[in-house]
Amino acid sequence: MEPLKKPRRMNRRAAFTLLELISVVAILLVLLTVSIRALRGPLEGRALTAGGDRVAGQLALARQSALSENTPVRWELIASADPRNGDAAAFRLMRLLRFDAQARAWQPLGAFVWLPAGVCAKEADSTLLSDPAPVSFALPDRPSQSGDAAVITFFPSGETSLSPVAIHSLTLHQPNRPAGGDFLTLQIDPVTGQTRFFRP
Repeated sequence: MEPLKKPRRMNRRAAFTLLELISVVAILLVLLTVSIRALRGPLEGRALTAGGDRVAGQLALARQSALSENTPVRWELIASADPRNGDAAAFRLMRLLRFDAQARAWQPLGAFVWLPAGVCAKEADSTLLSDPAPVSFALPDRPSQSGDAAVITFFPSGETSLSPVAIHSLTLHQPNRPAGGDFLTLQIDPVTGQTRFFRP
């Protein structure tokens, strides 16, 4: 006959205590907070880079369309309020217009293109915005509006309406970020319309 075995005792150290779980969660929250703060700057900087890419892309499309369609094409950067987030009017909305010789009028070429939310042109640091032209425009689901716009016309010869003896720049920034935030400046070649980026 086998002797009776003593029942096994539960090992008290096999499970975590509530205090240990709370400590681990608190440490993870601190690490998460530090990580988010460290990543916020680079992520916000990506919006400026995306804005610069959009401007450069629209300028390149305007030049290519003028060459391929053998007609003037106009690029406009319009001062408009932002319906996406309610930001006040600033230079953030782009459109392209092609000249229709038969109608003798400028016709839309593609859809409006917005700069990324929170990004707009900085008037004080942009020579392109020193003498804006008044324009009328109508956004989808909104009545016709008027505003100021920086305008560059691309001709079938590949040249632009910009003065060839001046420096033409456009600075993008995020006005809702703390003072001294990041910015991006595009320099536009008046002959070819090609752009170069400058970052601090």
